[in-house]
This record gives sequence, structure tokens and C-alpha cells, in this order.
Amino acid sequence: MLGLLVLLAPLGAQDEDLVFRSDVTLVRVDVQVLDRAGQRIQGLTKDDFLLRKNGQPTEIRAFGFEQVPLDIVLLIDVSGSMRPHVERIAMGVRSAMRALGPDDQVAVMVFDRRVRVKLGLDGDHDRVAMALEDVLDSERFNSGTAITRALKEAAVWLATEARPDSRRAIVILTDDETGDGRDEEGVLAALDRGQSALSVLLAPGSERSRRGGVSWPGRRGGIILGGPRFPVPGPSIDMMQSAGVREIARETGGDTFRAEESSALRMTFERLRQRYALFYSDPTGAAAVEVTLANRVFQRYPGAELAYRRPGAKWGEGVEQPPVLTRAPVPEPRQPRKPGWSQDGEDDEAAPIVEPPGPPPPATTPQERKGGWRTATPEDTKPTPPERPVPRRKP
Repeated sequence: MLGLLVLLAPLGAQDEDLVFRSDVTLVRVDVQVLDRAGQRIQGLTKDDFLLRKNGQPTEIRAFGFEQVPLDIVLLIDVSGSMRPHVERIAMGVRSAMRALGPDDQVAVMVFDRRVRVKLGLDGDHDRVAMALEDVLDSERFNSGTAITRALKEAAVWLATEARPDSRRAIVILTDDETGDGRDEEGVLAALDRGQSALSVLLAPGSERSRRGGVSWPGRRGGIILGGPRFPVPGPSIDMMQSAGVREIARETGGDTFRAEESSALRMTFERLRQRYALFYSDPTGAAAVEVTLANRVFQRYPGAELAYRRPGAKWGEGVEQPPVLTRAPVPEPRQPRKPGWSQDGEDDEAAPIVEPPGPPPPATTPQERKGGWRTATPEDTKPTPPERPVPRRKP
């Protein structure tokens, strides 16, 4: 739920005819629209969306695109083998920051088995770049990793430090190999409480994870005993596993890019900026809301999909809330054409729907049948005795 005065400046230009009253509370819904290729659809207007509150059509009181400020946490995995990927992201961070707006803020956090804040939320692009460079100088990149724990702690931190009117996101750079187990539901709950999305810069897995082997907390590939590294004997067991970061990102409406791509961070920032903001009146803040696309959007972009998230939505308080991520239905396909008819003309008659024949009736015994043909029985083959004449009575 957002304070009204904060929203008047960025949104007034798009809806000048609206008359706001101080007793009206606006609730924001963040929306992204994708085409069938998974690319963001831009240039939509307020009339391209339909909003229902508690099942009833509701007016969209204000509409914005890219005006809502961003608060982002760059969550950097500094466990073993991640150094080259951090170097690549650090080299491109200044270019990536140009995709953000003047009111956007970025924080830098690192994690292995512990989480550390390197830079709080800051709008100075140079300080963000220097914080990433400091990561390369100050971190050893030789420890284990706890991705699930890091995501939960980062979500709690961002919920505390972010501005109340901001759109929030965590951008994690990791190879998705964790030693603390997988807890998608727990991470999603933490992100939902903090009203945050997750985007992923995915580094390729280590050679150890691809070939299997033994993994101990804090050390990869063996134990150091005063100098040379000796392999650890034992069964080929890999204690590391995926934390499910791609699945979590998809559930929150975030993206996943390959960390090897030089433009991955810039593209992530651009995607976070390219979201629509719909505002509707709800003094209680508890109404269930549903957002769909107008039919004309499907005509222009066949197969379009809509995902939305209402910040601050709570579960289990007497009002059924919408899911965090909902995809708009694709229009029903047209009826199939009659065989041999033209497939191009719009006036062609649709083929009638023919119901398949039902199953045959259950078989019955000869005693149950009435009429028709039946198999002869021994009784049928016995000769019929001649009829005996009936004697007449004398008068």
C-alpha cells in the first residue's frame, strides 16, 4: 500500500483528469507483459488492461511505466570458482547502471557460508562500481556456499532498508550450487513478505559438480595438510545441490541470464525497469485483485502472457488473495475447418463437432433378449409331436 502524495508527481502527467482526495488509498500492482518469444511488450496504455477487485470490474485510478523507483540488491556468490564471473560483472557494472533511472538505488551484498553487506542502498553509480571492485580485492573465493540462507537474509534486509514506495528486486550472481539444502517455499515466502522479485545471473557449474565427488563444507576437492593437496578417499558423493534459483525467479516474475554474457547485468536492470504500474483504490488493502489483458492486445500480440504481483499481499487472513504470479489465458483457438475447405477465408464455415460413437451396449443372456436372432439350443431341435384331434361331443 502506498502513500498517495508520493505518487502524484510521477503519475500526474499520464492521467491529468483524475481528481485525487486525501482519504483515498491507492494500491499498486506491478505488471509485466511478454510476447510468445518471452520478450517484454512495451507501449501499452491503461486501456489495454482490465482489473477486477473481489470479482468486480474496478477502475484503474492511475497508470505508470518505469516511473516507480527501484531498490535492488546485488547478491554476489564469492564461494570457490566464482572469481572470474564476479570479475566479468564488475567490468560491466558501469555500463549496466546507465539502464537505471536517477532515483534507483543499488546495494551490494556477498555471501559464501555467511552474508555480508558491502554497500547499503546507494544511488551513486560510481560507489556501486567501486563496491564491486572491492569485492575482488577483499574476498578469498575459497569457502563453501549457502545460497538458500543468503536469499532469505537478503530478502529480510531489503524489506527493512527499502523505501516504502519502491519496487524491489534481488539480483543474484551464482552457480546455483549450495550446501545448505533447497527450500523454494521458504525463500518465496521471504521474498513475498519483502515484496521482492528475484532475478538470476547464472554462472556455469564447477567441474566438480559435473563429474561428482566428495564435498566438505568450506573446502572443495580435498583437504590441505600443511602444503600439498591430497584427495579425500571415499565414495563418489556430491553433497552440493541446486538451490532452485531459476524456479524461484520464474515464480516471482524475474529473469535468468547467463553470467558469461557481457550484457547480462544491463539486460537484467532493463527488464526490472520495463514493468507497468497499475493503481486502484482499496482503503482496506485486503481485496482480492485480478489483472487481465484486453482482447485487442491478444489480437496485436497472439500468445501474449501477463504476469502481475501486488505488493504487500498477505495470505491466510480471511480474504483469498491472488497468486503471486498469474498468466493471462490465451484466447480459445478457432474451430477446425472442414476437410478440403479453404483455410484462409474468414467466412469459411467451421466444421461441425461430431461426437464419437459411444460404447456398444452390454451383452445379455439369451433369456434376457426379446426378438431378433439368437443361437439355437437343444430344446429347439426336438421334433414337435403331432397334434391329437379333439373328439366331438354328441348332441
